[in-house]
Amino acid sequence: MERVSLYRYYSFGFNYHILFSNASTWTNDNYLEQLNSYSKLLNDLDLRVTIKAADSLDLQGYIEKVKKLAKARKTKNEVIPKDLHDEIEKIIQKVDLTLDSELKLRHAFLLGEKRWSNEILTSRIDKLFAEDVYNILPKVASFDFQEAGMCMALDRYTACAFHALRGTEDVLRFYYENLLKVTCKGTETWGKYVKDIQDKTNEKKITPAPSAELMINLDNLRKYYRNKTQHPQLIFSSDEVQDLLSHCIKTVNQVINELISRKLVDPLF
Repeated sequence: MERVSLYRYYSFGFNYHILFSNASTWTNDNYLEQLNSYSKLLNDLDLRVTIKAADSLDLQGYIEKVKKLAKARKTKNEVIPKDLHDEIEKIIQKVDLTLDSELKLRHAFLLGEKRWSNEILTSRIDKLFAEDVYNILPKVASFDFQEAGMCMALDRYTACAFHALRGTEDVLRFYYENLLKVTCKGTETWGKYVKDIQDKTNEKKITPAPSAELMINLDNLRKYYRNKTQHPQLIFSSDEVQDLLSHCIKTVNQVINELISRKLVDPLF
């Protein structure tokens, strides 16, 4: 998915109108500038069918003729030759039929506002985490929370829950490895991570003991959300997934801050 501003389509229409306004009195230099702008916007907006139509009519070949006139010192500021201008205008008007058809296939979706702005959800999810936390997240967790934000913005609430919980599990794995000085094999489960940490704590092999609230949060996320989301048991609403994402982020903040306080990871600046 590519993010394109609606303004680009507006500016394309505005510049397209200018292309035909008093064009017969333009200099070669100015006309080339408008033609290049037209071609660039076709490419920027990825109007592939229209580009193919323009190519089939050799629009670029005619633009090259204007370019030669615009680059020559003698003809740069001369008015565009009428026959050349007329040929280019005919081509663009023929291409316009394809352009109209292709633009009808483009749709814009307005994103409804959530508790956090769409700007944060789609491109600055790091702003939802405590200071220094996001930069320490392992790669998979960072990816999953970015995906969770995007899914929430696009109203894909259950997908958002899936990514938020997957990201939290990756942080739990990160916590487990650093706290117990082990390397996960990839077959361990969320439940095993929590149980092993609790067992080592009871054996006094982890001191000070992890926060009781953190351990409860981790186990509750597994018990009430992770397993039921991983398997087809839960479908989330907007409010439910926003509550869950907040819970996941709070828990991740607690995990990373515990690792920082134990000097097991360093804050990244």
